[in-house]
Amino acid sequence: MFEAGPPLLPDLEILALQEDIIHTIATLDAAVVILTHRSRAEADRILRAARIAPETLAGVMAAEDLLISAARHRQFGRMLRDGLRKSLILPEVERRFGVPRQRTALIDDRIDNVRDMVARGLGLALHVPLEVAPDGESIVTFDLSSTLQIFLDWTKGAVKPKVITIPSTRRVLMSLRRTGLNTQQEGRHAFNAARGLANVSRRIIRRD
Repeated sequence: MFEAGPPLLPDLEILALQEDIIHTIATLDAAVVILTHRSRAEADRILRAARIAPETLAGVMAAEDLLISAARHRQFGRMLRDGLRKSLILPEVERRFGVPRQRTALIDDRIDNVRDMVARGLGLALHVPLEVAPDGESIVTFDLSSTLQIFLDWTKGAVKPKVITIPSTRRVLMSLRRTGLNTQQEGRHAFNAARGLANVSRRIIRRD
């Protein structure tokens, strides 16, 4: 899923880029967890837009879970210094699912997330493209099935570098399912307001 706005669309809207995602998840012999920096309310809205039933997944870990993991696993100092980094969730993933981080893989479009997770011991990170194309009329994205095949080969013992950059493909707007939804309303709550204040404070402290 991708939340796009101008110039691709007149307003923010969630687009479905991977329509085969439900079938693909169902065929995987692995625990699939959605991990997001967004709040749980926003994550739930996006899952509904993607038509993914919660029971299809092993779990959903949102920004609130990053905070809980930081508290539970004594990472508060790192969280205060670096913010709600996705790598804060790694000890909680190990605790909740019983899978060591060395046998855990991540698909993410942000290289900072990928590098941070690998630096903290993640076994495999698949860095995927996800952005509005320069033409302003299409999305630069990736093929989900071939990306997951890399993961499956890795689970069977194929030697892979810890970070793999996935080739891009381009999808024009007319070929995508438009959901008519965005998450602005779900994003307006105290938790996100507190996160914004913490981010501003951290930037001020770093400048000083």
